[in-house]
Amino acid sequence: MRDRRVRMVFAASLAALCAQPVWQARAQEAGKAEMRILVGFPAGGTVDAIARSVADKLKNAAGGPVLIENKPGAAGLVATKNLLASPPDGTVLLLAGVSAVAIEPSIRPREQFDPTRDLAPITLATRSEYGLAVANALNVRNLQELVQWARANPSKAAFGSPGAGSPSHLFGVLFVRSAGIDMPHVPFKGGAPLITDLIGGHIPAGVSPLTDYIEHHRNGKLRLLATSGAARSASAPDVATFAEQGFKEAQASLWFAFWAPAKTPATIIARRNREIIEALQMPEVRERLFKLGQEPINSTPEELAKLTASEMAKWAPVVKASGFTPEQ
Repeated sequence: MRDRRVRMVFAASLAALCAQPVWQARAQEAGKAEMRILVGFPAGGTVDAIARSVADKLKNAAGGPVLIENKPGAAGLVATKNLLASPPDGTVLLLAGVSAVAIEPSIRPREQFDPTRDLAPITLATRSEYGLAVANALNVRNLQELVQWARANPSKAAFGSPGAGSPSHLFGVLFVRSAGIDMPHVPFKGGAPLITDLIGGHIPAGVSPLTDYIEHHRNGKLRLLATSGAARSASAPDVATFAEQGFKEAQASLWFAFWAPAKTPATIIARRNREIIEALQMPEVRERLFKLGQEPINSTPEELAKLTASEMAKWAPVVKASGFTPEQ
């Protein structure tokens, strides 16, 4: 009789487990399951290095390996779509930045991707800045002089960026609009060709991540005129910000954050938030990120959600003003 009762209890438990959604069952073991971090850029780049820096320290928390999956394409949208197709159990995360999350929805509205609806924010991870540099041959020393030169030389005025539709391109548009000048954009295939042409004097100005310019600024090969942060960069304390020079609208940062699929339980989001922040605060991780030109930061899920919404509203009119479409 006792054996029969044991069999009945076991059968009922098995039936309940089978009736439970698979992702809910996996969610209960999320702290122990193999984890994957999706990255929308190739291996070996800065974003990949950020992900690996954190993943190396998440192994103990995850109770198993933490794998990096590089899914490059469409400015991070390929990796984002992979996350959307993943179970909301905390075993698959996405490291994505302002471009993929706050800018791409305006660039590719047909994708019908809404980060405020389709993603669950976990925490901010890193932040860096944009820089505006000019060729040494251009006789300007600050932004006001650059604006005056652009107005006096409309046929020569132009700025380059690492690519059409890139965050650097759009930040350049933001600055040009705030300055009230006509300064056409010239897209390059990456930061290295842009810097080569800047140093050679083939293009007067360029906007790129600040890290692209630091060494060339220090050795005098080009002139860094401004940085985009709220305060001066520790990497270039001699360079005034856009805001300091009278262009308060031209303030922005390149940030990256961790996300989970929508509908991931709040308990798992809280756990991942705690684990990732602990990793970001480790001295060896902070040192590695600073060497990459990234400032380690963190946030609550709610703070990240608020930032995302405000950034989407900020960049939508800039995307429209740029005239950029993915087909370009």
